[in-house]
Amino acid sequence: MSCNVTDLVWQEMKTRDSPVANGSPAALRDGSSSDCLKNNPALCINDVLTDDSLRAILSKLPTQSDKNVYGLVCKRWLQLQSMERQRLSARAGPHMLERIALRFTHLLHIDFAQSVSRSFFPGVGDSDLHIVATSFSLLEGINLRQCKGVTDLGLAALGSGTSTLRWIDLTDCGRVTDKGILVLVRGCSLLQVLRLSGCKLVTDRALEALGQSCKQLAELSLQRCNKVTDGGLVFLSQGCKCLRMLDVSSCPKIASSGVQSIAGSCSELRSLNLCSCLKVGNDALQSLAECCTSLDQLKLNGCRMIADEGIMELVRCCGSTLNELDLGWLNVSDEAVRLIFLFCPMLGVLNLESCSRITDSCFAALSNDGTVLRELNLSNCPSITDVSVVKIANSCRQLQTLDLRWCGLVDSSAVRSLSFPEGCKLLL
Repeated sequence: MSCNVTDLVWQEMKTRDSPVANGSPAALRDGSSSDCLKNNPALCINDVLTDDSLRAILSKLPTQSDKNVYGLVCKRWLQLQSMERQRLSARAGPHMLERIALRFTHLLHIDFAQSVSRSFFPGVGDSDLHIVATSFSLLEGINLRQCKGVTDLGLAALGSGTSTLRWIDLTDCGRVTDKGILVLVRGCSLLQVLRLSGCKLVTDRALEALGQSCKQLAELSLQRCNKVTDGGLVFLSQGCKCLRMLDVSSCPKIASSGVQSIAGSCSELRSLNLCSCLKVGNDALQSLAECCTSLDQLKLNGCRMIADEGIMELVRCCGSTLNELDLGWLNVSDEAVRLIFLFCPMLGVLNLESCSRITDSCFAALSNDGTVLRELNLSNCPSITDVSVVKIANSCRQLQTLDLRWCGLVDSSAVRSLSFPEGCKLLL
């Protein structure tokens, strides 16, 4: 046993000054459990501790590795550990899943995700999900990322058998369509997190069903769902008013009107990813500024229709809460960047990659008494010189990453001689 398990065992026994009720040997009749065990080496620790005591010990172990050691003590401890386990990563077929269900009776989260290196393997399929739906009655979350064998039939099984489901990751499950999503969300109305990135067959019909059934939805990822339009976001906004995170990056049919619908209905929105949504303009940012004043993360990389006016309006209203801002490839000027530094005191991550209009003058607004900026990307900003880098080095004392690649006017050797915070990663 590890030191942690051993210590907890003795602590648990010291709290018991009377013999254990179930199956206690007569030798324990006079004296405490811990004393009897120490004075009589022939006694087994399992004669002293009840199942409740062993569960109490397991609950106090701080790490999963300690809990794994706990399960190596004996079969009884392994069985208890299995029964109490709530999370499991598995790569199994139907027969193995049935055995897992018998052993791990309290599972809340199952991870079937496929790694990129195993992308040739389809992962779990519909037959596996039928077993999951009928065997894991307490299931709250399932990760099916990159499981290319999952179709609408598998989602229908989950929808009919796992009403307790609160989150599901279907990223890059390319065979999933609206039909499967409809059955899933109608049966799993408690869903709070749904990730559909890369599900290119999903359309506005799925978002309409979400709006009708999943009123508690807080996080939705639709990256690369190129059939989703503004109409789908309107449906979503009508029902999912608790939405806190939305990712519609690389959805070419999303424009300002869809974002405005979300902003008008989802005032609790904290994170919004609009990268490569080429039809989104300043009017979308104005709606966000008016309605989503607690915005924490905003990604606008590649939204070429957005200019200074929208950025300036946004930071005036939401700047105090912004922690991450991605403006890569936008046509913003020094004036907008200066305003960001003035109005965003909590900004930790700023991406200005390929913002060709910005110059050294925008960094004059950096506070001399410090900023919490941790990551700054200035790659491919042709007008940035060593003057900006000196200002950044002096002001950003919490900086962890500074990207200056393809900045032709920056002297790499001069940059390396500057006094950056310890551990700061320079990309030159």
